[in-house]
Amino acid sequence: MTDARFPERWLNDRRIMRLPAEVFRGWWLATVWTVANRTEGRIEDGDVDLVPGLTPAMLEHLEGVDLVTRDGHAWCLCDWEGVQSSREQLEALERKKRGDRERQRRKREREREAEASRDGSRDVTRDVHATDSGQDRPGQARTGEDKSAQNEVDSVQWPEVRKPGSPSRAEAVADAAEECPECGSEDCAGECLDEIR
Repeated sequence: MTDARFPERWLNDRRIMRLPAEVFRGWWLATVWTVANRTEGRIEDGDVDLVPGLTPAMLEHLEGVDLVTRDGHAWCLCDWEGVQSSREQLEALERKKRGDRERQRRKREREREAEASRDGSRDVTRDVHATDSGQDRPGQARTGEDKSAQNEVDSVQWPEVRKPGSPSRAEAVADAAEECPECGSEDCAGECLDEIR
């Protein structure tokens, strides 16, 4: 996409501010047309009809206020070179954008390949065998690990773990009509265990 520039100084330029609305519109569309077609501010006589809203009479009016000049079989916009991008600048910008797009495409491709290789390694599961000691690999404790902390964890009385739907310890005692392991009574039926919890 090519953009034509309208510098701030043109808002204060008497030549431009005194133009009739239709002539101003024709001059501005001529500026945009020359940038878009990369004609370096030149409008050949045969191309005047291609510029929307521009007429030969408008070009003569613009020539009278020094906004266009005549050059053989073409009209040349004044102040064009100092304001608008030249054909070489626009072509260089397009090459840079193409290069940037290609560089970004290659970068995204590398990132996708790296992500795919990481995803492939995540599919492999580790073969882990836990032992009674809680270590994944016996005899390969971490260096610098605090053994006393592990012993404290091992000595803690953890609550009973049961599967969902299986009877609690108190219910099992009541069903078996045994002595309560906590208080030793046969009459308690595990109620003391429920109170403890």
